[in-house]
Amino acid sequence: MEDIWQLGAASGASDQHAAATEPSGKVDLISDLEPLDAQTEETDRKSVPDTLAALLFGAVDDVEMPTFTILDAAKITDLPEILTGSGLDHQCLFVGDALEELGHVAPWIVRLEDDNSFTRSLFTLTDPPSPWTHWSKDAGIYLRSTASLADLCAHFRKFTKVRMDGVPDGDRTQWQYFRFYDPEQATLYFNAIRAWPDRMAQFYRLHDGTLVDRIITLSSVAATAHIFAPDPETLPAERPAAFVFQSRDAHVFASARRPRFRQELAEWLLRMDEPRFKPFSEDQLYALVDHGLREGDALKFTFKEEYVYLLYMMSYFGGWFHKSGRMPEISRILVEDGRARRANLEPAFLRAHSDLMGDADVTYRNWAKLFTQLDGHLTKAGGWSRFNPDTARQLIMTATPHLGDEDRARLDEFLRRVEYDCDARKVTHPSARGVVLLFSYTMGHAFFEDPLFPWAIELAAEHDTLEPALPAIADYAMKRGRKMLADFQKGAA
Repeated sequence: MEDIWQLGAASGASDQHAAATEPSGKVDLISDLEPLDAQTEETDRKSVPDTLAALLFGAVDDVEMPTFTILDAAKITDLPEILTGSGLDHQCLFVGDALEELGHVAPWIVRLEDDNSFTRSLFTLTDPPSPWTHWSKDAGIYLRSTASLADLCAHFRKFTKVRMDGVPDGDRTQWQYFRFYDPEQATLYFNAIRAWPDRMAQFYRLHDGTLVDRIITLSSVAATAHIFAPDPETLPAERPAAFVFQSRDAHVFASARRPRFRQELAEWLLRMDEPRFKPFSEDQLYALVDHGLREGDALKFTFKEEYVYLLYMMSYFGGWFHKSGRMPEISRILVEDGRARRANLEPAFLRAHSDLMGDADVTYRNWAKLFTQLDGHLTKAGGWSRFNPDTARQLIMTATPHLGDEDRARLDEFLRRVEYDCDARKVTHPSARGVVLLFSYTMGHAFFEDPLFPWAIELAAEHDTLEPALPAIADYAMKRGRKMLADFQKGAA
């Protein structure tokens, strides 16, 4: 089961959208939001900022009604336990086995009360951030309705897992989790469906006719609140048939702005490999994230996890590995597999990594051998001036004794393509071509413009053309390599 998060155009379904109609709801915007601070010196502490007080706890069209939130437990650590101790009515939108297995990352609906400590924590930001404050997590959406918590839970539970239009019965991707409660995505979605009366009725009208009078999304990044309200006069009197996720739904997200997702990916890279990415400046880190997002968009990715996994593969094979021709099976999956892509990438990636690199010990020994021989060659030759493509190929051979005939042929083809790339970039000097061959093998295709290696991009930018920049890039790569070798040896000892 995948999560519908960052959605592109759905495959296997028509891209024809229904004709525009009069909106069945309105949207209002509040800007320049500021969260509460710790209020340590206040005797009468607020639960929400003044700009949100009437919106969340005031009357709606002169009708007093409760306030609810749907929160993502994946964004608030230990949310089920926190809610148990909060004194607030709450219920998980998952039931049965899904609740048992996924309750700690599931959506939970909560009836909020003013002057409650948990309510206050949702709108508070401290400096430094405290684990008990949740403003910056953008953890969910807010609702105003006269319906009961139980009825709202039953209503919104129907949207947590949705059937995908155009997917054959029995296909593993026929049903998908839909994170409609993620505020960034909800802002896009609930704005777009205002011109889609059936969708409006499905989300805003409960089975007994009671309305969800307001859906409110907050963004700590943009400091805004969007307030979505249905127009009862233009909603269909009857709720439409069961919800099916169509290409029109997917189209809403095709050009999504993703500040929160960018931030999550940047934080994930740091967690995944802190020694590697901690030296990156914020601009360098986000340049890498944006590269992954652009490439994923070009490949028509649908799910958040696909973007994550693409960056993961890039971290091993280089930011342009999917265009290098070195791993045709992975390239085919990226382009052709559609909904099955994420499930098929993982085993294919593991096989490709093993075929190309061997196991971890083999990879390290071969890399150390190549680097030591290269360092010795440069010392003896007095630098890169006598380096050439034949020398590069001989060194690469020392690092690849584990390759079989098929992978050896693929590597040879890859190196030929690198030389064609040298021709296209007017890299003609033998030593420069040798550098490109060698470091294309060790760092990945087009390493000199790869966001994984921002130092190479910066060095290349100091020269009018690529060729004169290559010795400086190679020298810096050797400096990094010596440190890596020393760190590996220290760790082994």
